[in-house]
Amino acid sequence: MKSFVIVCAALAACTSTTNPPPGPVCGNGVVETGEACDDGGANGTTGDSCSAACTVVGSSQAHISTTWHLDSVDATTGALTQADCPTGFDTAALHTVRANADGTAVANCTSTVAGTCYVDLFNCTDFAGVTSDLPPGNYLTWVEITDHSGATVYATSTADFVDVTTVDMNFDTHILVDGGYFKLSWILQGETSGNTLTCAQTAAAKSAGGSVETTATISTTTTAFSDKFDCEDHFGYSAPLHSGDYDIVVDALDSSNAAISTSMTPTTHTIGATPNDIVDLGTITIQITGM
Repeated sequence: MKSFVIVCAALAACTSTTNPPPGPVCGNGVVETGEACDDGGANGTTGDSCSAACTVVGSSQAHISTTWHLDSVDATTGALTQADCPTGFDTAALHTVRANADGTAVANCTSTVAGTCYVDLFNCTDFAGVTSDLPPGNYLTWVEITDHSGATVYATSTADFVDVTTVDMNFDTHILVDGGYFKLSWILQGETSGNTLTCAQTAAAKSAGGSVETTATISTTTTAFSDKFDCEDHFGYSAPLHSGDYDIVVDALDSSNAAISTSMTPTTHTIGATPNDIVDLGTITIQITGM
């Protein structure tokens, strides 16, 4: 591991000599200067690591053990073959950013709030590393492969939500040298009513054995790759895909894998503009039949 840690935060300068900026508000869900944490209404409750005074409960520190792989992906089978770290890109930067319970980041690395974003640097060829000491809580984490200075990024991995409130966790990611992933989120809507539905109101709910499925078919072929997600996740990444054009369909399924949503016209999207290309499909509205 390289021997330094970058904390992406700084104290904001005062903008008035007569009216100092307001102090932090503990309990608003925003980690502000002077607070070690702020989980909003959960502060001080059983199982939460943030006290009612916005201090970390106890003195324990959390860690995320991370592994990264550089891979080539087969165009027809999706099988992965290990690849080398690219010439001129010898550094793996492990980003760990404090996140809310819904998976949204508390800050990005330009935030002026201290203690929310950490970047640990490793040799790319280490293929594994452990974060700095972290206050227990929720984080988003990802890996960037960069040149030695960090100025040029070769590829950025998918990001994952990691909860280290009570126990250390692992993060594993595959960075594709000749492909990428589709990223999407979804909402459910009644086909007839037009009302927004929760997963629990439909047979797509995890508790009912249902799921949300994406199917990516290589354009002008019958070769297709399918991924299933828990409906309640509300977002996900596809399996690794080789560079190319894909026709995308998203469905809600019941426990027998039968579609409970209206037929969706395929949309065509391209992967491969950059290494580990992550193509965001945006939010897909899935219309549930009979509702």
